[in-house]
Amino acid sequence: MPQITLMLPDIQETCDIIDVALYPHVLKSRGLAADVLLLTYLLIFGSYWAWSVVHFLNDIRDMVEIRHFVSNKLGCSDRRMSMMTWAELLHKVVMVQQTTRLCITRDLDEHAVVSRVMRKDNYLIALINKGVLRLAPPPLVPTLTVALRGAAGKTAWAMEAASTLAHRAAQV
Repeated sequence: MPQITLMLPDIQETCDIIDVALYPHVLKSRGLAADVLLLTYLLIFGSYWAWSVVHFLNDIRDMVEIRHFVSNKLGCSDRRMSMMTWAELLHKVVMVQQTTRLCITRDLDEHAVVSRVMRKDNYLIALINKGVLRLAPPPLVPTLTVALRGAAGKTAWAMEAASTLAHRAAQV
């Protein structure tokens, strides 16, 4: 039987992943523009990261206060809280209001608690309904804008888009 020999190249170098993955001189020989761009990116990323950590710690502090209120004032454990309905929670908050003044100006009922929880959302909905906050797409494509604005039932927006379209057509 013939003998088969396997010829492999002679490898003198070792393949070290750290030598391949890390560049030893990060800011060397890349040019001034690349250095400024890299440092700007790192500064923006570092600032965002620090801002996020501060907000995370602030949120954790608020959550600890809420947990303390729920466990001590409402008398609910974490397990009970996960199975409790919204109506039961509101009822417990109203009962705590009778013994501990949560709101100094007036007594809280279920409606007042829901109003306070939904205040920001209701304010945003009111701004959209009154037309103060306009969430229509920009008029990049005039025919699409007319169709979208007309479908929303806002004839003033449709007339504005139609007049813009007529003005652009007259310019051509």
